[in-house]
Amino acid sequence: MENLRVQPDAIKLAAYLHDFGAYPKYSQSGIDHAIRSAEVARVILNDFGADQELINLIVKAIEGHMFYSAPDLTVPEAVVFHDADVLDFLGNVGIERIHSIIGIDDWTPTSRDAEILIGRFMRELPSDVITQSGKNLAKDRVNEMQDYFSSHPI
Repeated sequence: MENLRVQPDAIKLAAYLHDFGAYPKYSQSGIDHAIRSAEVARVILNDFGADQELINLIVKAIEGHMFYSAPDLTVPEAVVFHDADVLDFLGNVGIERIHSIIGIDDWTPTSRDAEILIGRFMRELPSDVITQSGKNLAKDRVNEMQDYFSSHPI
């Protein structure tokens, strides 16, 4: 699965648009933010006259970006974008990402909940990474998390 060739513009635009469905202006109750983000992205990109093939790549990448999602393995942009988003929950970046939503997000109402979630992500998310290069990065990031927990035990 390595040596994937992706359209850089698809990755850049997916990165920009992938969480719009979580923003209050665009979110809809009962619809996963990734699915809603893909819907919103399609409308925005159509309004700007983007190429339909590019839009389809971006939508596929956004739909499968979350760690609990299964990206379309036939779309390299979806695979790479999924791995990138999963990796963002690991390592020092992941630790700070989770700490930044304490008391704001329902995943982390308290500091203790955040620590538990960080530990869970450290154990579970590496298996969600698809590419070998992503798996290699995940190992390094898990080591960062283990270092964190050695000095900040739950």
